[in-house]
Amino acid sequence: QQQQQQQQMEAEEAEKEKDKKGKRGNKLSKEQEQKEKEKEREKEKEKEKEKKNKQAAELARKSEQNTAQQAMFNTIVIKCVVQLELIQTIEWILLSSTQPEHYAVTSTGDTRPSDKRAQARSAASARPLDQAGELFHSLTADRLLLLLACLSESHKFAHDFNANVPLRTALWKAGFMKNRSKPNLFKQETTSISVALRIMFRIYDSEARKDAWESMEQQIVSHTSAVLAHYVHSVTRESRDIWSPLIVLILRELLALNDERFKKMAQQLHAHVSDVLLLAYDSPLGDVSFFLLDFFTRCKPLSL
Repeated sequence: QQQQQQQQMEAEEAEKEKDKKGKRGNKLSKEQEQKEKEKEREKEKEKEKEKKNKQAAELARKSEQNTAQQAMFNTIVIKCVVQLELIQTIEWILLSSTQPEHYAVTSTGDTRPSDKRAQARSAASARPLDQAGELFHSLTADRLLLLLACLSESHKFAHDFNANVPLRTALWKAGFMKNRSKPNLFKQETTSISVALRIMFRIYDSEARKDAWESMEQQIVSHTSAVLAHYVHSVTRESRDIWSPLIVLILRELLALNDERFKKMAQQLHAHVSDVLLLAYDSPLGDVSFFLLDFFTRCKPLSL
């Protein structure tokens, strides 16, 4: 019996020892688990820190890129403005009446539509055509031709850019000309060809430039045909007001020619001028209509 009691006590002691070991094991397991959790938290913190650092670096890179991009955009804008200023400088130097007075006709009270048309036509016709300035006569033919080549190149560059809609859209989305419509060079495109044509007509008028008349005649017909075709087939309805003054200029310059020259040019341009009438289908022609009437009226007795 004593032996059994001894064995029972030993068993109880063993069980207690086992419980103690189990508790110590559980404690160690919990401590280990806690340590593992702490390690995981540390790893998460490191990952979060690394992520934030990457985001900060990316933001800094984008900011630097945007700053560089904006600087480049500003440079482009400055170059475009300077280019337009140079075109206008050529205009002011070579042409004497580059900024004619506005010959608006005002009326009081109600007037008939026919009277309003007559007043508008009178105002449009009253605007003087440009004359060659003093410096124009001082420049050699080679210098004038060089300026014309520069103007034509400027016109072509602006024309190609305006026709490249995907490029203009990409620039707009990239932040170029923010809060505005898609970037364009309409002003440069129309002003450069306008100045070029006016200089061509002045050379064509000059008795001192007879040796260049044939060349100017070919260039006038070529550029005028291209402008009229572009106006009819490519210029959007919303942009026609930008181009209409150029069409008026062309028609007025043609109408100012003597009969022999007018007939020669009208024969080559008649089809292009006729196409302009198609635009009356969806938009008013404004002043263009007055000079179209004069053009076709003058063509009638010439059997064109």
